[in-house]
Amino acid sequence: MSTIKYREKILHLVERLQDQLITYIIQFCKIVYYLFIFAKVFRLKLPTKQLIIYFLLSYYVHTANTA
Repeated sequence: MSTIKYREKILHLVERLQDQLITYIIQFCKIVYYLFIFAKVFRLKLPTKQLIIYFLLSYYVHTANTA
């Protein structure tokens, strides 16, 4: 009886984590997309790998601070 409850709780937790992961990936893609639009509009030459890493780290630091 109790193992069924634990299994349901674990499944519910895993579903929530999957949903959060999907939203983080979508938000990161939006950030990168707008960054490249900004770069195209202003004709900037961006060091893409460094910039993506920088924005990814700053985004996760920001979400860790707000959590």
